[in-house]
Amino acid sequence: MVIRNEVLELFPVKTTLFGLELLSVIMTPIVLCFSMPNCVPNLLEFISKHTVYIEGVGDVCDYACFDFTAYGDTRFGAENDGKADRPNDGKMEKSCLNFHIAHPQWDANKNGQTFLKRIEVNYAHILLFRSL
Repeated sequence: MVIRNEVLELFPVKTTLFGLELLSVIMTPIVLCFSMPNCVPNLLEFISKHTVYIEGVGDVCDYACFDFTAYGDTRFGAENDGKADRPNDGKMEKSCLNFHIAHPQWDANKNGQTFLKRIEVNYAHILLFRSL
């Protein structure tokens, strides 16, 4: 009986989960109706400021181009610091690295190749120092 009660605490009853899902379907539009109107000007400004056209692809966010000269952060391995409106906490560098790991056959642009090479060299130095 004790084990049963502990398992029930870990896994809520399906009717409770269903009720929470139903409540979220009702509450989400209400929350969006009150919070979204305040955010729309900022969203539109971001979209107009950071959208670029790439032939064969279409309109994309310029952060997705991995342009480290414009948006790089030297604290996270980029060669130079970019604009003031760069992503926070090295998000572009982390995204580039994760994309490269997930798609090893991907050919990065010149800036991306330089970034990935710098990461490789730093990683090799770390492994070398750990082995000493």
